[in-house]
Amino acid sequence: MMNINELNTINPELISVVRVGHENCSAEGVSYGKRVVKHYELDYITWGTGSITTDGEEIPTKGGTLFFREPGMIVEGVAPYHCYFLMLELFDDSLPETLRRPNRDGQQLPNVFVMNEPRIIEELLKGLYEDYLHPGEVSRFTIKSRLMQLFYMIYVTFRQEEKWKELENSPGKKDEGICQVINLIKENPCNTYTIDYLSKDADYRHY
Repeated sequence: MMNINELNTINPELISVVRVGHENCSAEGVSYGKRVVKHYELDYITWGTGSITTDGEEIPTKGGTLFFREPGMIVEGVAPYHCYFLMLELFDDSLPETLRRPNRDGQQLPNVFVMNEPRIIEELLKGLYEDYLHPGEVSRFTIKSRLMQLFYMIYVTFRQEEKWKELENSPGKKDEGICQVINLIKENPCNTYTIDYLSKDADYRHY
């Protein structure tokens, strides 16, 4: 599994982008087939009630979910869901292996993220898709720029998730109200909250 240190060494090159929407989504319950992943993949869900199973773990395809897959994984998607599906290479093959995939200890990136900025993510992916279909003279530059921004947002989401875990596991946090607020924000990261609203949800009073 890719560790956080390796983000400093990636050099993303886009292989292909597929957009699945109303016009080309399969019927409910239809499998896209079980397969072995050959390249790195990003699968961002914009809408869905289906599922994706990766290495035996089945995850619902809920809007805002991003799946990150590495070569060798076994995956099967079951419709319906709409998505942007990217295949890419992440490391420069011309570099020595020790530089391309440094063997350093580090926190492991998960394979599923719930992204906090769906509007920005979808704009990035729409731009990637359009550049891939209709390349221009600077498309290679704009594609790489968008991919780097996308991985930065993955990194930010990862760090935020780690902070939530620290809060949940901190010795002084034993209050059920605070747990309830944390879960509310994690489950609805795109909503806007006020201190008054959250304090009432936790059964506190804000003074």
